[in-house]
Amino acid sequence: MKLCARCMSRPKHAGHNLCFACLTTCRQCRKAPCRFGRTYCRSCRSEMTRNAKLAKQSPRKRSCIICGREHNNSKSRRCDEHAHTCGKCGIRDAAPGQRYCRLCAKRYMRQWRNGQPYTEADARKASCQAKTRYLILTGEIEKTACRYPGCRNDHTIAMHLNYEDPRAVVFFCLPHFRRVKRSEADRAGWFLDNFRKLLTEGERAAIRAARSQSEALDRS
Repeated sequence: MKLCARCMSRPKHAGHNLCFACLTTCRQCRKAPCRFGRTYCRSCRSEMTRNAKLAKQSPRKRSCIICGREHNNSKSRRCDEHAHTCGKCGIRDAAPGQRYCRLCAKRYMRQWRNGQPYTEADARKASCQAKTRYLILTGEIEKTACRYPGCRNDHTIAMHLNYEDPRAVVFFCLPHFRRVKRSEADRAGWFLDNFRKLLTEGERAAIRAARSQSEALDRS
């Protein structure tokens, strides 16, 4: 005969692991009777429902990761006093839109790069992107609106045709930039089909002149 799993003294009820007395006793208080098959009595159910409502209404308290004090902002890991403080050192102000200050961010990126394989292609890509940023800052390359068909968003970023020529870029907004990179496995193939359509005649002439000038400088 198998005994009840709770009291271990009476035989269990048919189809259950508990005896009939345990099945009709509240699991919470172990005193008040409850209906057969129910887990808790009426008073315990009411108390648990009331506590659940209060827990949902009251804000969840969290501890600040910098000072350790509790605060009521459940969406942030920092209190209001340290909302804009660097999460690494806790001394300097964090950079705009960043978790760390500039010094801690540089240290973190330096450590991260040391553990990453850095190939010759990566160096060529980074060099081309830096040259493009410099050309945009000096005004030699003028930023345009998004060149994706039907979009004229002014907040754009440069996408390269290849990483050999820093001037051969097309500007896309961030959603269309990601769409172009995701939709085509071979990004260069998409550009070869659409690059000439996206560029105006003046931009083509500027790119040709810049290429000829750079080739003349290389020969000299």
